[in-house]
Amino acid sequence: MTTEKRPKAQTPHVRPEGPNGARRVTPDRRTRLEPSEGSLLAHLDLNLLRVFDALRLECSVSNAARRLRITQPGASRALARLREAFDDPLFIPAHSRLVLTPYAERIAEGVSAALELLAACVAQSDFNPKQSERRFTISMSDYGAALLLPALCRYLETEAPGIRVEVKGCSTDAQQALADGVIDLSIQIGTPEMRSMHIRKLLRDEFVAVARPDHPAFSLRTLSCPAQGKVADFIVAPETFLSRPASQHIASPSICGSPSVQTENVLASALLAAQSDSLVMLPRLLALRLERYAMLRILPLAFDLGGFDLSMHWHERFQADAGHHWLRDVIHSVALDVKAAEHRSDNTVSRRHDGSK
Repeated sequence: MTTEKRPKAQTPHVRPEGPNGARRVTPDRRTRLEPSEGSLLAHLDLNLLRVFDALRLECSVSNAARRLRITQPGASRALARLREAFDDPLFIPAHSRLVLTPYAERIAEGVSAALELLAACVAQSDFNPKQSERRFTISMSDYGAALLLPALCRYLETEAPGIRVEVKGCSTDAQQALADGVIDLSIQIGTPEMRSMHIRKLLRDEFVAVARPDHPAFSLRTLSCPAQGKVADFIVAPETFLSRPASQHIASPSICGSPSVQTENVLASALLAAQSDSLVMLPRLLALRLERYAMLRILPLAFDLGGFDLSMHWHERFQADAGHHWLRDVIHSVALDVKAAEHRSDNTVSRRHDGSK
């Protein structure tokens, strides 16, 4: 007997279907799984693959229906659609159960793996901080880190033990780093220039002058220049934070002459003040914290050094990300707690100083 060669994927062939030997015309199987328009993959309902996997596991239409929490008629209709889509019976009754056809056995492992991968992708949007092992990168200055990190770390230890946070210093290209996904958040002062950036205010702070607790300037009660002249060798000013009023005061020789040192590192400034005769400008919230540890003391001034807002910046690409949204809420909550705690500390320190007069 001779067999006629068929042209590829064009001439239909006849194959048996069903137990009674009924025959129907179907396209050549070699073309069915090509991922092109009009192919199986272009039109297959992914929910049918869940039914296929449940049938593979349960070997029963009724049990598969219970597993998927659908009706048995619904599962039967889904099986009929699967058979039509794959052009194969897929599952054949054998005694009291269903058995896979050879073709179903070949695709079963791939279908199961595809469903697991899809479930993992979808699960990423259902962010669970207690189970997540995600890593976040945040850009902030030493001022922001000193205020926020202690409380943030305590929160993560109990509520999100698998989360990891990497802190990088502020840089001039923070907005580009956000846009490129190099960092997730930037905590800084100022307004972003890129229109694709989002901003959320964390807290309001202001500048104060600090010095070591036994500095001779405290005998003046209030430092008011120029009448009281020069009381320190130099002022150290974190120039990143300078507002216009503060800059004008520092530039004026009536305070202390031209400052000998300017630095963007507020913690280095604080240590310098604690170990020298320097008067140092620091953000009040940080100064209160250092005053609580008796490192420094806030010096009352007769002029306003101005203030600033500390804010979170992030790119539009992270706006809808569930994990990113969670982190933003946590940091905002931490900032509110820090502000409230330092306000209570400010009142306590003021009463202590009033009592010592």
